[in-house]
Amino acid sequence: MTQRCLVRIGSRQSALAIRQTELVIESLEAAHGNFPYEIVPLSTQGDRLQSVSLRQIGGKGTFVKNVEQALLGGEIDLAVHSLKDMQAVEHPGLKIAAIPSRGDVRDSLVLRQVSHWKDLPKGAQIATSSMRRTYLLKQLRPDLQVEEIRGNINRRLELMEERQLDGLVLAKAGLDRINLLEDSPYQAVHMDPRVYYPAISQGALAVQIRREDLAMEDFVSVIDHGPTRGIVEEERSFLRELEGNCDIPIGVYIEPEEEGIKFYGLLGHLPSGQFVELCRSYSQLTGVGKIFGQEILAHLHEQVDPS
Repeated sequence: MTQRCLVRIGSRQSALAIRQTELVIESLEAAHGNFPYEIVPLSTQGDRLQSVSLRQIGGKGTFVKNVEQALLGGEIDLAVHSLKDMQAVEHPGLKIAAIPSRGDVRDSLVLRQVSHWKDLPKGAQIATSSMRRTYLLKQLRPDLQVEEIRGNINRRLELMEERQLDGLVLAKAGLDRINLLEDSPYQAVHMDPRVYYPAISQGALAVQIRREDLAMEDFVSVIDHGPTRGIVEEERSFLRELEGNCDIPIGVYIEPEEEGIKFYGLLGHLPSGQFVELCRSYSQLTGVGKIFGQEILAHLHEQVDPS
């Protein structure tokens, strides 16, 4: 951008979303110097309908649709999203122009009264609205009782207290970004992503622009982090191959190795109740998301219909 015009930046209204937007602004200012901007908080359907399951109101897109509409309509110049909230196929008029360096990919189990999940009493109540997290909790401890709650990260902690639940699962990147557990009485256990698979693109942010806005693309592309983009693009390719949304449990972790990468994945099939966990090593990263998606689908089909 050659002139210092006001940049209107769209974000969800939650404290975490605003903080993530501020982090993107700080990175842009580090690259370009100070520039005039306005953060435009936007309400989304996913935020408004917190008592309804995401599966009932459209899945992942419910957290980004209103923001994308504002971007398409010219109300804002760019948008900052949690990349894991975005659908695998982007709107043709929009473009992810930058994916900054990724935060922690792991999930954290936030505990109210004990310091580790192994110390939880039998039948302890843990909160999450994610089918992926629910399945993985049951793999850790089949006796755990899972309570479904929704809301922004602060509200979920409040609900844990109000309902006297034993814990809840949150993304560690979100906890880190707003220092939510600092000076709190809670303990957080950070889960091994090789066995407690994170959501697709967890910990990554996306800076989205109108596809034809070349000046804005030039402005924000300086904060694009190549290694992060390379990994999350393969995770999203995996998601596209599975045609995934919030209606099926999917988890993934890509681990760099000395010679190539290791791809860990989880895929559930709700009608049968079957789940497949798979790990494969590849000599290179590019193109493996689609290949791994085909492999895990084949394993699931064999498990669901062995004939």
